[in-house]
Amino acid sequence: MLFDIIPKSKKTDLYGVDVLYNTLMEKYNDNTKLIVLSGLRRTGKTSLLKVSLNESKRKFVFVDSRLAPYTDRNLFLEFLSKEISKVISTSKISKVGLSVGNDLLKGKVDFQFNDYSDLLSILKIANDQKIILAFDEAQYLAKINFDEIIASIFDNFNNITLILTGSEIGLLYDFLGTKNNKAPLFGRLFTELTTERFSKEKSIDFLKKGFEENNLMINNSELYATIDKLDGIIGWTTYYGYLRVVDRKTHLNALEQVINLGAKTAFEELDKFLINRKARDKYLLLIKEISLGNNTWTQLKKRLKQKFNKINDSQLNTYINALLYHGFIEKKERIYYVGDPLLIKAVFENHIL
Repeated sequence: MLFDIIPKSKKTDLYGVDVLYNTLMEKYNDNTKLIVLSGLRRTGKTSLLKVSLNESKRKFVFVDSRLAPYTDRNLFLEFLSKEISKVISTSKISKVGLSVGNDLLKGKVDFQFNDYSDLLSILKIANDQKIILAFDEAQYLAKINFDEIIASIFDNFNNITLILTGSEIGLLYDFLGTKNNKAPLFGRLFTELTTERFSKEKSIDFLKKGFEENNLMINNSELYATIDKLDGIIGWTTYYGYLRVVDRKTHLNALEQVINLGAKTAFEELDKFLINRKARDKYLLLIKEISLGNNTWTQLKKRLKQKFNKINDSQLNTYINALLYHGFIEKKERIYYVGDPLLIKAVFENHIL
């Protein structure tokens, strides 16, 4: 169902990303070593990834990094070993000791996995079977220096395809080491695909097809009102459709529920980012001003100086880059944008300057 609110798993339920889907399938067939799937929150990355994995003819492991033990290196490697073991075909995995030296990783790491074979043994078998390892929201794994492990797999297992997704694009690039020649993954070639917000036309077509699928008619005024509020974010648009066809809510009730939940969710994400930052008011003012159309660097500096009297270029760059890194704003041709319209609502409702 197009309006299913859990990440899609079947191609028939996937909408509007045929080019990205076809490219992913080509990369699987070509045995591409590293694929990066980026995009704003709730623009369909997980659905696209899961459908492509399910439709591929290769075995795969899908890891939601947020739900894995991403703060403890040994626990995560044990977890990953178990997940790979579930999908590879083998009657026996021999257990060997693993001390990883310069040929695989920098430094020395010992893996002991109780009743499970060590990661190296399992990866050797996974390599023979051309497995795909997919890590959703991979930037979380930076806490355990998992980029070292990714680099090790990239360099030593030619038949394993790695896929990394991320909503916090700057952190994902840091993880990939794109600007740090000392980073483990620096210099490794990767294919990058990006999910985007739907255009107004595409959003309307998505809603129409979803309602037709459920034999429900909806008038154009409701369609346009919904698109105007949700601005092409497929996650929130899908949730609106779900409330209409499954919960049988009216247009106004459904839209209100989506907006309220979306604003709450967006602000919780932003609040988590801001919790230990002394410049909280400055970050919030930046988001407000960008949403109001004061969205060039010069305009933003002027507005912050008016409010806080003193702001230097280095400080402003730090604030803007942090918001970009964590995916709360976007930049296109020197113009900044707030990616999620419901984040704008949340900021205005929760903070008055």
